[in-house]
Amino acid sequence: MIFYQPNLGKPPSIKAIDLNKIDLRNGILIRSTNWLGDAIMTLPALFKIKNFIKDRGKIFVITTEKLTSFWESVSWIDAVVSFYGKRIDKDCLPSISQLDPGMCIVLPNSFGSAFDLHRAGIPNIVGRAGRARSLFLDYSLPAWKRKPGKDIHHETRKYLEFSCLIGNKDWDCHYQPISPNLSTSEFRNAKVKILANKPLLVIAPGAAYGPAKQWPEQYFKEIAKWWANTHGNIIAIGSKTEFQLAQYIVKDIPLATNLAGGTTLAQLMYILSLASCIVANDSGPMHLGAALGKKGVGLFGSTDPVATGPIGGKWIVFYKEVNCSPCLNRTCKLDKDKYKCLRTITPDEVISAIEELIQ
Repeated sequence: MIFYQPNLGKPPSIKAIDLNKIDLRNGILIRSTNWLGDAIMTLPALFKIKNFIKDRGKIFVITTEKLTSFWESVSWIDAVVSFYGKRIDKDCLPSISQLDPGMCIVLPNSFGSAFDLHRAGIPNIVGRAGRARSLFLDYSLPAWKRKPGKDIHHETRKYLEFSCLIGNKDWDCHYQPISPNLSTSEFRNAKVKILANKPLLVIAPGAAYGPAKQWPEQYFKEIAKWWANTHGNIIAIGSKTEFQLAQYIVKDIPLATNLAGGTTLAQLMYILSLASCIVANDSGPMHLGAALGKKGVGLFGSTDPVATGPIGGKWIVFYKEVNCSPCLNRTCKLDKDKYKCLRTITPDEVISAIEELIQ
């Protein structure tokens, strides 16, 4: 079996910004992406930016409130500012002003994200061109062009190019894993039953995108039964809407707990950090487990691991290249043999992969 390695392609030819001609003040502010999976893909770039500027300044992140606990778990980020909703509001402006950044890197591609930082009065705004965003940018990269389903490079490349723009020459996906910031009492509130000295398997059977990303539930059930008989503890995770799915998987299995819809993001990170192995669809928990440096098995159906495979830890990825994949659809459009891209990944294959990982 082959451990997953992202393909970044060759380093781009980018003329770097001369930071010697810029007053970074206290450092660089990063406008985070709004989605967890995307935010995790930015970690290698931010880690390289942090190491590149070293003693010249700090790295700050401004993020939507739902990702605050994630960014607070990144020990090498110096400060986190949160806002509610999709846009930066006026309540954030005093916090931004207090940080006093001399540069801002805008990672989302929206017009509003660039405009908001321009309105905040931050000098030296960096982002991607397109959508009239160049009006507010002092330095820019070309618009990111891709043909979904025909990717040849991992999406992390899109963000690593920003680290090249400021002068970093490291071209890889290495970064220091995140570490959950959670008190013992907060973890106890998750009501987890884990038998001491027994390894933990975390199962993430859902995917918000839709059923075309979800490995069959009966296959997950087989994995859970095998692990319970041979190793021990199991926790199924997911959203509130995935509770019944998770309940089907853990039902009648000793030492198996259903926490779908029952954890905060901070609690979820802590649970994943305890795992001996994670089995997940192409979803937020898969990326989060990788960001924590964990081992796992990633299951891909309608989406493409070339573009969105796990970054970090040690993972084995399954993707059966049937003639209609990657279709990127939420549901299967075939009249016959529906979801064959997922059904052809067998429980035995996944069990072998888990055994390879935990040896």
